Amino acid sequence: MDIINDLINSIGRTGFFIILISVLYWYIRTTYSYWSSRGINGPPIVPFLGNFFLPHKPIALLHQNYIRRYGKFFGMYQGRKPILCIADPVIIKRILVQDFPMFRNRIKQTVRHKIFAQNLVNARDEAWKRIRSILSPMFTSSKMKKMESMIDQCADSMIHVLDNFAKKQESFLVHNVMGNFTMDVIAKCAFATDTNAHNDKENIFIFFMDMSSHVIQQRRKNESKQHEDMLELMIRAEHGKDKSFEKDDKFDSHHVNQDEEEIQQEKKIFQEIIGSKFLNEEEIIAQSMIFLLAGYETTASTLTFCIYELAKHPEVQNKLYDEIKTIGDSLDLNNLMKLPYLDAVISETLRKHPPALALGREAMEEYHIPEYNFTIEKNQALIIPVYAIHHDPQYYPDPETFNPDRFLPENRQNIIPYTYLPFGGGPRNCIGMRFALSEAKLGLANILKNFIIVSTDKTCDKLNVEKSFFLMKTTPIYVGVKKRT
Repeated sequence: MDIINDLINSIGRTGFFIILISVLYWYIRTTYSYWSSRGINGPPIVPFLGNFFLPHKPIALLHQNYIRRYGKFFGMYQGRKPILCIADPVIIKRILVQDFPMFRNRIKQTVRHKIFAQNLVNARDEAWKRIRSILSPMFTSSKMKKMESMIDQCADSMIHVLDNFAKKQESFLVHNVMGNFTMDVIAKCAFATDTNAHNDKENIFIFFMDMSSHVIQQRRKNESKQHEDMLELMIRAEHGKDKSFEKDDKFDSHHVNQDEEEIQQEKKIFQEIIGSKFLNEEEIIAQSMIFLLAGYETTASTLTFCIYELAKHPEVQNKLYDEIKTIGDSLDLNNLMKLPYLDAVISETLRKHPPALALGREAMEEYHIPEYNFTIEKNQALIIPVYAIHHDPQYYPDPETFNPDRFLPENRQNIIPYTYLPFGGGPRNCIGMRFALSEAKLGLANILKNFIIVSTDKTCDKLNVEKSFFLMKTTPIYVGVKKRT
């Protein structure tokens, strides 16, 4: 402080502020000139913050505004770090599929624990490729059907909770109930553990203690006792042993992107691996942790937003209920996965309310994009703004309207590939996609079979997007339910 005071006294306050402004101007020009020096447009920056996120506006809406103003290819800064934003579906397909090896890694994050570095989100290069290729056969339709009875048990617990709200005619916070349901499902299907999340608030995460090296060792020693949970599948998983694709996998709307080219690219990439064909204990624990964290919140949010939309659109709810009735009293997953309107309702929910706001990738080498006469440098970070793309009227007319008909089989040809990305795309898409869809469809069908979802005086007329760095977040959602007679 004495040095600053002496400087002010020697040059005067006016001179000091001129120097301060000059230094700030120099800092901005040198730090934030990366994109302008390369002829790439972008939004104005806030010194030290950049423009990737700003304190006064949610990221989802901020990036949506950027695209309206600067187009589908522009530069941003996260702090001082340059980030390229790409919302052009032609380029997105190249990055996620056709030239995937050049963009195989997500944006590098600082990971302090070695186990966290081994999960599918953070793993990189050959380590990721090996783990992913071993795990992919776990998530085919046939494997998911083996867990159907466990999801049904969790749905029964949820229905019991909703029955109490119906009897009391009470509004309830939807995410709490859906979060407890998805936590029960993850615990039961991943680790064969009952959390009783609806009733035991203190026990929600305790079950993860069961996911220890001791449990893995015990199961490997006692091979005579077989489990049908994810932990067992990971213990028994072997590269090349099972198929990653089955014919029944084609009934999900996410396949608007997945053509033969994408399937062949995945097969080519995972054909050969470096290292063991099996997962070690640390790798199993790492994947279990990411299944827990990712599987809990994303599916709970999807069900929450879907229930809100059904409450606000009773005509959609009635149509969906009529379709579910066609398969009889037994809600069999094999039949549910083939219901076109159920799939359309879930898909439109994921379009309007995508769980993840953006996808991140990192260039592994220089990559030229002729359409924009630009060469991406090695190690350059880039993002694909999922929320903004899903709400672009060029791809989805009247994007703020909830319209499941967009995703009916006869209309899917109108969806431009790689403008629907709730699960990402290409070989590094969400590996738990099919599990999430199975869980969501079974959960929603059980709710509609037993209840009518209604708006109450606590149900907001419009959802406001709130600030969140990565996951979709809105104002709290309350609804009510009435018992079907």
